[in-house]
Amino acid sequence: MTIQFYLVSFAIITSLLLLPLVPSMQAQNSTSNNAEQQRISLNPSEAIYNANNSQLVSAKNVSSVPYLVTEEHYVENGLLNNSVNVTNKETFVDTHISDKLQLGTGTGVIETSNGESITWVASGLGMVERDQWTFYTIYLFNSTNSQSLAVLNNTLAISNSTTGSGSPDYMWILK
Repeated sequence: MTIQFYLVSFAIITSLLLLPLVPSMQAQNSTSNNAEQQRISLNPSEAIYNANNSQLVSAKNVSSVPYLVTEEHYVENGLLNNSVNVTNKETFVDTHISDKLQLGTGTGVIETSNGESITWVASGLGMVERDQWTFYTIYLFNSTNSQSLAVLNNTLAISNSTTGSGSPDYMWILK
């Protein structure tokens, strides 16, 4: 792999490590003054997507040297834009750096019940917080002709999920 890949991965992971410390992120347009700031809220009520159930379909060990590498396939049922029922089919390849840290990449597709779909790629970080695995993931969505999924066209999104918590997984668009 190239040094560029590692630098981009480091930047994403560093951002994800800092994310839990910030209740919301601010971005400022370079041509605007401080009064014209945009806020990206990480409030669950403002999430573009939430999934109330995630099912592990299959898992396998890919490698054990120098770190354990696993491949997991999941299916989530969720709600997009508080109105569209969707299924998110996910594949993640995770490198287990330690008993409390995982780095992963993923691919997947979000589908509606009438067959519309949009694909995505992702990079994320999982870590143990309060005795539960918490995952922070950045998604890059491709384009789609689907009207009901158009809100995701060519967007970046960030998600937060905690295993075993019983709470939904949330995703927010980064604008």
